[in-house]
Amino acid sequence: MISEISDPADEQMASRVGGITFKNVVVVDERERPVLAGIPEYKEALKAFANISGGIFVHNPFGAWAEWDGPTEDIDLRLQAIAEPKAFHAELLERFEKGRAAARDAAYSWPAARFDIPTVGGVQGVVDVGVRLSNVDPESVKQVEIRLNNDLIYSGSSAPDIGQLLVDTRTLPDGRHTLTATIVVDDEYVDEIHDRISFMTRNFWVLHDELNAPREVGGWFGVIDLSRTYEESAGWEYSTGRDDEFFGDISRKVRKANTAEYLVWETPLLDEFTLTVYVKDAAVGDIVELAVSSDGEDWQPVSYTVTETGRSTQGWHRLLLTGNAVEYDDVQFFKATLRAAEDPVEIQLGEARFSGTRRQE
Repeated sequence: MISEISDPADEQMASRVGGITFKNVVVVDERERPVLAGIPEYKEALKAFANISGGIFVHNPFGAWAEWDGPTEDIDLRLQAIAEPKAFHAELLERFEKGRAAARDAAYSWPAARFDIPTVGGVQGVVDVGVRLSNVDPESVKQVEIRLNNDLIYSGSSAPDIGQLLVDTRTLPDGRHTLTATIVVDDEYVDEIHDRISFMTRNFWVLHDELNAPREVGGWFGVIDLSRTYEESAGWEYSTGRDDEFFGDISRKVRKANTAEYLVWETPLLDEFTLTVYVKDAAVGDIVELAVSSDGEDWQPVSYTVTETGRSTQGWHRLLLTGNAVEYDDVQFFKATLRAAEDPVEIQLGEARFSGTRRQE
């Protein structure tokens, strides 16, 4: 955006970046509200940006376009060099004056671009990345580029049609991501149109159950149950302390007797699981049974891989039981069962980790 400052002749109101002096610059926030006219060259003046957050864009008379995210102490504009800035500056000022006159005389509206995806709340699954152009003659569009987190995902001579540019956000880690559009146009007053948005993805969940024993806190709260299971049989108790025997694990779950006992966790659309167990005998295939279910009634056995990760001086083997349930339909629950055995088996459960995909809202 090019605009006049209070006194165009005042060199103190110009901003100096990389040895180039800029005049008539307006800094706007992500809603295109003017924030500051000019950027003084003195470092102390940059403190004015300390409370500015979100995307900030600078359009200057030399045709360079830059951005940064605030708040920040050091501003990096990353501007491109112009071979003959004075002549280019004069040309842009002339075009600007024409544009301002057109706005007065013919109600000229500046071209704009906006992404058509939600930015409030989390984005899930596949999204249609559309760009809406306003006040733009389709014939004037020369090039359209769209980047996701700086990676080019679309390049063409027109904006993508509905359904043409689909992004599966499940291929991205949960968190904040950025889309940037650059549209090159053949317009009397502008050369490029830009839009940039940030959005959050919420596709995955993680459940980490350390099988912690109830905690006594006293007072009104009494005993706090730290269990994260959905359901469990009655024959369990906690084993605490002796963490030197169990690789620093201070709370574990054990059977009271040599009986078949189970634990159930709620794991909608489960992907992967890992259970940590401690045994005196490293063979657990005949004792541990794992299964998944969509309704908590009908169970399907799940295969798993056993990996030994250590043996304590007291003779306890630490085993990781890992696997995935991606091939099973509509998993809602995960069940771990310890079978009864002819000869009692010393086994303790250390922790359980699960990860899966959130159901689309």
